[in-house]
Amino acid sequence: MPIDDASLTVAPAVTWSLSDAGGTGTAVTVAPGLSWTLKRAAALHGAAVAVVDGTTRLTYAELLSWCEHMAAGLARCGAQHGDRIAILGANSAEYLAAYFAIPAAGHVLVPLNARLADAELIELLGDCDPVVVVVDEEHRARAEAITACGGVGVVTFAQVLADSGEVSGGRRILDVKADDLAAIFYTGGTTGRAKGAMLTHANLTANALHMIAGVGYGADDVYLHCSPMFHLGDGMSTYPMTWAGGKHVVVARFDPQAVVDAIETEGVTCTFLVPTMLTLLLEYLDRTGRDPNLSSLRLVVHGGAPISPTLLTRAIARLGCSFTQSYGMTEAGPILSFLPNEDRLLGSEVLRSAGRPVVGVEVRVVRPDGTDCEVGETGEIIGRGPNFALGYWQQPDVTRERFRDGWYWSGDLAYRDDGFYLYLVGRAGDAIISGGENVYAAEVEAALARHPDLVEAAVIAVPSPQWGEQVHAAVVIRPGAATTDADLDRHCRELIAGYKIPRSYEFHAQLPRTGPGKIDKLALRRPHWAAHERDVS
Repeated sequence: MPIDDASLTVAPAVTWSLSDAGGTGTAVTVAPGLSWTLKRAAALHGAAVAVVDGTTRLTYAELLSWCEHMAAGLARCGAQHGDRIAILGANSAEYLAAYFAIPAAGHVLVPLNARLADAELIELLGDCDPVVVVVDEEHRARAEAITACGGVGVVTFAQVLADSGEVSGGRRILDVKADDLAAIFYTGGTTGRAKGAMLTHANLTANALHMIAGVGYGADDVYLHCSPMFHLGDGMSTYPMTWAGGKHVVVARFDPQAVVDAIETEGVTCTFLVPTMLTLLLEYLDRTGRDPNLSSLRLVVHGGAPISPTLLTRAIARLGCSFTQSYGMTEAGPILSFLPNEDRLLGSEVLRSAGRPVVGVEVRVVRPDGTDCEVGETGEIIGRGPNFALGYWQQPDVTRERFRDGWYWSGDLAYRDDGFYLYLVGRAGDAIISGGENVYAAEVEAALARHPDLVEAAVIAVPSPQWGEQVHAAVVIRPGAATTDADLDRHCRELIAGYKIPRSYEFHAQLPRTGPGKIDKLALRRPHWAAHERDVS
């Protein structure tokens, strides 16, 4: 483990106490590894279709077999207990299998955001030090290029799934411990460095139970993976949907036509969409005049960015299903609160909220000294529960800062009403959520600072009808320089992902300052957000 300080608080393991049939109250404690979810589905629904990915259709028995072969293939690559296994690829049945096979074999799943720039991926690989990067053919050449100097092996899904006869000689799907590290999901850093949230088997199993309680996944459900699998926005449904024995339908990436085709063909009942995807989906239906049969849909979970009342109302009317807003963060595995049945709340004040804490998660709104805020008083959201991460991979100082006294300090500012609905008003950490992607101002500012003509920059979120928020930079250029926004764009594109590059710029002679001399970002934000009620999802 990268953190050996005994003073650091870690999330508790999940256990259940079961009474025996005689009612004597005999306690049976179980330690849930993530393979539980798949083993149950294979035992109860072995002949049922588990995954549909184009022409690939796997039953739960076949998916379990895939996972056993994948685990054996990783062993052939030299993977040992606790080794990190990075994944770089588009959504696929193989990616879904990796969610189970890697943790169940005692390794650590590290999904990599394929939208990142090469320099960013190289930094993440250097941080987590994987024994191998598993890729699809589309991403193979890129992975080989970025690992060329690092000594990290690259292997395709097809190679790790290849049948060498080793599976029958020994079971590779293990009964791991609940507090074993299962995955590292990277989230942007307010200091400019990405943070790897360390999630255990217990954390992700707890989130699966919270999801089942919150959205009611069952064996009759068909879940569409159209958001990227490298994000927990999509990944949060992988384990609970499997545990319930539902069907997974996979499309490589979000495409409105592919989404509509999948809903019609496979009878999709549930999916997760960020508001940008909802907008594109509705625009596709309007533009094409297509009138598909969407009657199978019962639920759309959305989150990752603010949604306008107009878009929500339009989506509810067009898709004809229930909508649930989700709020959370990678560190929570990721769910902290839900606002369910939004279709029944149109016109209600609580529709502006992020809902109430999910079953299994304790939430408070506190002042900087940790005392509870009164109703209506703005403070920081903190949370605790079995779903919260151990901390950040190889960043003990940041872990101590954010995980304190058993609570995770989110950096999100909110107030609550007397029904404990949470109303988000801002972010202490300067994060920007654009199209469902987290962009941290410090990362963009650090990239801009490397331009030779830049004197200083302040990066903020401004409202966007398409993306919810977009990245905006207020910059000061050295006197006499003829640098343009196009020049800054080209410079940033070499260093950071495209979605992090500012969409707009303001050129200043000097930036506004607060009393202590810091850049006054509030003053920069104010004119952009004057007509909006809140500036955070």
